[in-house]
Amino acid sequence: MVSELFGHLSFVLLAFSYTLSDLLPLRVLAVSSSTAMTFFAYFHPHGRILYLPFRWNCLFIVINVAQIVKILAEDMRAYMLDEGSKQLWRDHLQAMDLIDFAKLLTICSQVTYKKNEVMFEQGEKNDYMFLVIEGEIACQVDGVQTYSLNGGNFVAEAALHAGALIKDAVAVSATAVALEPTTVLKMHRRELIELLEKNPSLKKSLQNALTWDIVSKLKRQRHALVASDMVSERTRNWTEKRNKMTEERYASKYKIRYRRTNTWTSETHE
Repeated sequence: MVSELFGHLSFVLLAFSYTLSDLLPLRVLAVSSSTAMTFFAYFHPHGRILYLPFRWNCLFIVINVAQIVKILAEDMRAYMLDEGSKQLWRDHLQAMDLIDFAKLLTICSQVTYKKNEVMFEQGEKNDYMFLVIEGEIACQVDGVQTYSLNGGNFVAEAALHAGALIKDAVAVSATAVALEPTTVLKMHRRELIELLEKNPSLKKSLQNALTWDIVSKLKRQRHALVASDMVSERTRNWTEKRNKMTEERYASKYKIRYRRTNTWTSETHE
């Protein structure tokens, strides 16, 4: 009978959904499976309506449709980002999903600091985390510049990188001074933590971006030490060898394209 075919179809769709990792098609399959099951329960071969599975599957349909609408709304918000925001993502934050980046922007404000303007002083309480868009920031400890930050670098993010979701203001370990007119994205720590708690995917994406950021900072600091007289000739030679190996390893240029399936594809350009 036709109703039995819908019953089998429901379980086939449900089984197939277990093979998917992408949320959108998974939700669509869940709605399709529940719809087929409601048809089977309503037009049951025994001639009576099975109200228990019918009602539960109606509820499942409502829940999954709501989630589909939410996913599509997030996709649309990312698609509707202005070109400047998309360029910022392409330049500095491709370690994050564009959809998660759009969520992050909802709590960000853009601020520009003048040359020699102090962002915060060593030892004072700071409520914010920053992302440098353009310009350069000097970080000074006890009045001595220890390193500098450029476009794409996070500022005052150490606790978050370590996994400490601290919502209150924390004492900063260095003074940050703009060496030139510098534009940053400014995000309040409490708002950021609350947003991460509500969005596990954003938390994971931001952690990826923070990890890449700290690697780039360490690499820049190593190059700065090599350029100075603070390291031995042996260390200098090792760094030159490492740079040569890196150039050979990544001789090709890669264009990375992110798919909603949470997989990365690359097209090699000679």
